[in-house]
Amino acid sequence: MAVSPSFMLTGSAVPFCMSTEPEGGHYFLHVPDGADSSTPVLLLLHGYGGNLLYFPWAIWKEAPEAILIAPSWQINWSEGRFEDRRRYVEAALAHAEEIIGISLKAPWLVPLSQGGPMAFNLASTKPRRFSGLLGISTFAECAQDIAHIDPEFPVRLLHGDHDLRVDCGEACDAVIAIQRSGGDAKITAIEGANHWLLLSNRKKMGDFLRKNI
Repeated sequence: MAVSPSFMLTGSAVPFCMSTEPEGGHYFLHVPDGADSSTPVLLLLHGYGGNLLYFPWAIWKEAPEAILIAPSWQINWSEGRFEDRRRYVEAALAHAEEIIGISLKAPWLVPLSQGGPMAFNLASTKPRRFSGLLGISTFAECAQDIAHIDPEFPVRLLHGDHDLRVDCGEACDAVIAIQRSGGDAKITAIEGANHWLLLSNRKKMGDFLRKNI
């Protein structure tokens, strides 16, 4: 990442992630050459610790053909009211659409770790706004939101079966709960993998994304 011309000059998201009262919005944006209204869009929701640049970089390396929009929201997406967070996401998408100059295809929600609760909330409240949910090591303890996910809304989770931060069993329980309510949910478990799939299993993560988008 340090030698990538596209990322060497990218500004830090720290001021927006460490402030509890940010004065403005921030997101990372990648637009591939030749992007149009049919180009897949990935909305990246960062985990705890802020919007670390390695997250969009790793996704970009594995899915360079997609438009990437990675909003920064404080230290993690569990801060503040869901209503405020949903408005913030919509503002980021609208701003990106204006900059790119095309109508964006319905984005895929791609939460990392603690970005999960926000993604499941968006999936349950605005299912027609998004193409589906592709979770990476994602917290899925959102029983109320899971219960209200549209049966036709695809949920795909990628998890390490040795994840000590977000138990794979809890992710499996969420998938089973969605399936029992008639929903479309699946989980892919990587044998021997821990929480840090971006570092240890980036290629498998890329396969997971490309298979679904």
